[in-house]
Amino acid sequence: MKPYLTRKHSIIVSALEIIDRLGINGLSLRELAKSQGIVEGALYKHFKNKEEILLAVLDYYSRHDSKIMNTIINSSMTPKEGIMFFIRSFAELFESEPVMACIMDSYETLLGESLVVKRVREIFMLRSGFLTSLIEKGQREGSICSDLPGEDLSDIVLGILRAITLKWRISDYSFPLKVRVESALESLLLRF
Repeated sequence: MKPYLTRKHSIIVSALEIIDRLGINGLSLRELAKSQGIVEGALYKHFKNKEEILLAVLDYYSRHDSKIMNTIINSSMTPKEGIMFFIRSFAELFESEPVMACIMDSYETLLGESLVVKRVREIFMLRSGFLTSLIEKGQREGSICSDLPGEDLSDIVLGILRAITLKWRISDYSFPLKVRVESALESLLLRF
């Protein structure tokens, strides 16, 4: 446990590390307690159950979303600049905390948890919806081609982030994620 973290925060970080190492199905209260060097019962002081831990992990994973979106909204960025900033911000987050990327790659598995499904849906729809609104604004202004619906382009942009991030993870972080994501996104946006 890192000494500057509260126990609750440390548990969240450990849960992320376990998910990154063993997958979402590898996260158990026993494994989490072991990683914390505590007895399993001590986890209940901070969380009621595994689902509550997963909700805390998702909150931690999405903690910068509103800051990123508000920065774009409150600045004078063009829609294309906003899209680049949005995706670059997530790439930077993943580079600074690589274990965070495991959540994006675990969306489907997380859909098996009852309350977690709602939170995953909220995070995904908020990000996708915001990106779609930027694209549609660019399409209305004529700076982004309107050959494809904004939602489809949003799916493509998020797919680029997800695919390159997965490649980065499975290659043991062997290339600069932000550079690769920016390059792919710039190539896409030049076409639109």
